[in-house]
Order: sequence, then structure tokens, then C-alpha cells
Amino acid sequence: MKRVLFLLVTIFLGLHVLDAENVNKTVSLIPYPVEMFAGEGSFVFTKDTEIAIESTTMEPMAKEFIALFEKAAGFAPKLKVESKKGDVCLKLDSKIQEEGYVMEVKPNKIMIKAS
Repeated sequence: MKRVLFLLVTIFLGLHVLDAENVNKTVSLIPYPVEMFAGEGSFVFTKDTEIAIESTTMEPMAKEFIALFEKAAGFAPKLKVESKKGDVCLKLDSKIQEEGYVMEVKPNKIMIKAS
């Protein structure tokens, strides 16, 4: 659980450099992505941003992440438990190897899948 939280915090802190202009610059993500593709636009967190988690087992980790996010940003995204719909969706995927993740960032949504 702590590894997942660390991964999420690291991913979110590194998101600001994942736009088309900055993709070739050093990206501070741990673990570093095997592949990364630049796209158009960027995602902007607001007070109305909703983080969706699909199960209650992810709730402690999500709440800890939100607390860290609030400390850094000055506001907290909303948490939707047992939901598949949100601006940021965190999903468990047993097909992904341990410590691995897949992240897709679009201007209106972030999808993060991890083992």
C-alpha cells in the first residue's frame, strides 16, 4: 500500500512535465516509464476534481494521497469510493507486473492502472 501511495505521489508531482513541449526534458517519475508519448494539452487539477477508486481497499491510500496533495496545492480533490467515473481514475490491474503502472493523461481525464 505504501509503495502504491509513493508511486501516485511521484506520478502526480511529475505530471506537469508530461506535455508536448516538455516530454523530452528530464521527467521525475519513479519508477521511470519504459515508454512515454507526448500528446496535446494538459490536465488541470481544480477544487472540483474527482478522484475515483474502484474499491474500499484503496481508500486509505487515496485519502493519504489527497492529504499530501492538499498540503502542496492548498485544496483537496474530492474522493469517490467504489466508482469508475471521475476526473482521475485509479484502477487495479493484475495483468500489470508488480511495481508497474500504466498512465494516460488527457485534458479531461487521468487514468492510472497499477498492480
